[in-house]
Amino acid sequence: MHASGTNVSWKQARLLVAAMLCCCAALAASTSKIITVTDKGAIQLKQDTALEAGRLYDIKSGKAFLGFLVSEKTASGVALRLLAGRAESGAEVIPRPVPTGRVGLLGGSHNERAAQELEALLPGRVVDLDGRAEAVLADLAAVVVIGPRIPPGVRDFTRTGGTLICDLAPYAMWRGVGLGEAISAKELQVTVTSERPATRGLGLGQRLAWFGKNEETHVCRVLESVPAESTVLLALEPDGRAVAIEETIGSGHILALDLLSPNGAPGHDKGSVLKWVLPGNLLCRSTRYTHTVSRRLKYDGFLALQHAVAKRVGPTWVHEPIGKDSGGLTVFRFRTGPMDRPTVLLNGAMHSGEWLNPYLLLDFVEHIANLPEDDWKTRWFLEHFTLAVIPMLSGSLRQESSNGCDLNRNFDCRWDDYTRGYGWRKGKALKLRGTAPFSEPESRIIRDQIWNHPVIGFVDMHMHGIQHGALFWAPHKDCEPKGDFYAAAAKTYAEQLRDRFLWKGPTQLGLRYVPPGRGRLVPYANNWAAFQGLWAISTELIGGTEHSLQEKELGFEALFAFIHTAALEFSAGKRTWLGYPRCGMARPGGARDGTAMVFSRNNKQVIAYRNNRGKGTLSLPLAIPDCRLEAEDGTLLEWNQREGEHLLPMDTERRFFSCGQADRVAVLDALRRATYQPRLPVKLFVPAITARRFLPPFTHGIDAGLSEEGAISSDVLVCLGNAAYNSKPAWYAEYSVDLPHEGTWAIWARVRYPSGKDDSFGFVPNGVKAALQGDQVLGNCGRNDRKWHWTARGGGSTSLPPGTPLCFRLPKGTFTFRVYARETSATPALTPRLDMLALTDDPAAIPTDAEAREAIAIASSEAPRAQQKPEKTR
Repeated sequence: MHASGTNVSWKQARLLVAAMLCCCAALAASTSKIITVTDKGAIQLKQDTALEAGRLYDIKSGKAFLGFLVSEKTASGVALRLLAGRAESGAEVIPRPVPTGRVGLLGGSHNERAAQELEALLPGRVVDLDGRAEAVLADLAAVVVIGPRIPPGVRDFTRTGGTLICDLAPYAMWRGVGLGEAISAKELQVTVTSERPATRGLGLGQRLAWFGKNEETHVCRVLESVPAESTVLLALEPDGRAVAIEETIGSGHILALDLLSPNGAPGHDKGSVLKWVLPGNLLCRSTRYTHTVSRRLKYDGFLALQHAVAKRVGPTWVHEPIGKDSGGLTVFRFRTGPMDRPTVLLNGAMHSGEWLNPYLLLDFVEHIANLPEDDWKTRWFLEHFTLAVIPMLSGSLRQESSNGCDLNRNFDCRWDDYTRGYGWRKGKALKLRGTAPFSEPESRIIRDQIWNHPVIGFVDMHMHGIQHGALFWAPHKDCEPKGDFYAAAAKTYAEQLRDRFLWKGPTQLGLRYVPPGRGRLVPYANNWAAFQGLWAISTELIGGTEHSLQEKELGFEALFAFIHTAALEFSAGKRTWLGYPRCGMARPGGARDGTAMVFSRNNKQVIAYRNNRGKGTLSLPLAIPDCRLEAEDGTLLEWNQREGEHLLPMDTERRFFSCGQADRVAVLDALRRATYQPRLPVKLFVPAITARRFLPPFTHGIDAGLSEEGAISSDVLVCLGNAAYNSKPAWYAEYSVDLPHEGTWAIWARVRYPSGKDDSFGFVPNGVKAALQGDQVLGNCGRNDRKWHWTARGGGSTSLPPGTPLCFRLPKGTFTFRVYARETSATPALTPRLDMLALTDDPAAIPTDAEAREAIAIASSEAPRAQQKPEKTR
């Protein structure tokens, strides 16, 4: 018996690899095809080949990675659609591999649970062998046996070259060894005793939680002895009894482990996180990048690890200091090439207490230094782009920096608006955001990396509670209105994570994509970076030591998806201005919500500038002829001039002003002396009680016996009926308002929810069918503290007011609309109150109470209420 060690016979390795390849047979079976791009841009295969919907295809020309496609169902069949990059006639299309090998299951009395878990891991590929003829075994890549015994046919299948994965109980019965059980009030642990394909990702000698729970006790089954031919993979601490073993029988292979004792949700509960990783490593290559689980070290220990990695990865990577954090600790950067090439920047430990990301990034650095020969996509990236990695931005080892600042609230993107925090930040927002934008040395390091180098993409890595799940989080829409890039990256990592890990449910573990959204814009690093024009994402991973294996795998796939997609889009001609030498400037002309970057293109200085909300004019004192103003798509735009100044329109669209023969110094000086004049938005206020007509049970608050001292209007409108969000729309109040001009108008309401819940009304323009879903939801911000607040469309119980603006493109003239009851109560004390409605021609211009009072100018002596009451319609 080999109780420990790393010896793997050639025959064992061959059998294990054969089993893995069988389960990923599509890789070997896939052959590349040549594409044709038609005059209309349609992409077709030259060969007469049937396409399977939902597949991903890489586009390659020589050694160049051009893009990737997805096959989708259409009315006429299945067509190819470009997700990222470009397609060229004559290029190769290479299908991404799809797991196909089938696995048999013998579950016995545990069939239901085992089938759920295995079917979740390998959907559509599990064959139930209970009561089936043994002839079906010849078509299987492997067999999983959970109990209670291993039939003769499966034993023969194993002896003749098959792979058997089984629980300890049937294995012990077949091999004639004793089965025991460890029970403890404390959590049970195992030690990794061998490095084999099944234990890939688990470092030799590492201790891991492995247990199930029986009320208050922890339980784990073990083998009391093991056959001499077997190798122990996991041994119980401290007595060394086997919890997982492997054995070669004939020309086949057995993996036996305790699959039943860890009875929590696989991949979720601490004692069951790794329950299916060992079988998964054999069945579907679950672990592909990770070599060891990570444990949190003190700062000195991590610094020593970082320097050790730096020694191992030279000369592929340059390791260099780039500044100091607020505690005086040196911040280091790894880079693969010169910083004057288009660069993707990866950042870990913005919140130093979120400990896993620095270790993930060090693993990523080592992986890039030892890149597999078949990873042609990343090799292409490294030939043309630079990868820069900051493993630990802050060394405080807690959520706050050494200065007591939340660094991810210190960026100049609505920084002034960040006055409220929640959770551990509650009551501390003004302190946590810092004394000014970029007041902290750590945030200035990120700013300067992005402003002073041609960084095209930025990934900011975080961790949060396990209950939220892992996230791939796109920036706010006011910073990045286009979501196609992020959806494409999410599609690629989702494909790579297929059939890899289990999660509670059971379901497959994945990385949930959060597309660009609205609601409150928080001064996050990724929001600020996207505001500058970069592709920028934030990842949120979860868990502790045991989770680190699968979470690092998720992180790797997210990073590869992001850097590949950014490089493909840039190479296809998108946002190429990011690749030029540049510098940045915050708040040009004093525009609180503005930013500018100056870059050199064709021997001219160009200013890229925009707001994240609001409109106005940037007066640039630059007496230079031969200037031009362009939109992002290259369209020439007009602007006004006066003596010695260019009057540049400035709003949420990025514009590019080419500054003639002016040099960089002159342009930066002009930006410092520039002034910004905002255009005041039009805001129209409508008291809720001035409805043209309404259907009972809508009524005035006074008529319902309600008095609302906090109302701006003389009274409020309420609905005394039990309306539900999923019921048929019935009761409404109708309004008309005169719009002074055509354009995009945002709708707002001043409401109060006495229930404190995420109540809501519905908003429906005249002539539109009432569904009260999507952009017809008015309200629904659950974190309202039962107070009056302005709202648009919220996101539910965790949503902060005001939510996402409800925007409609409307013509000049009379606009008629209805406000419906959507979530109301027949109980007067609980039903939502509607006080005011507002329409603004700037979606970022949220109305205020002061503006409403001034606009309405409610007189202390009003006309008799009988004259004010609207028509009641029955």
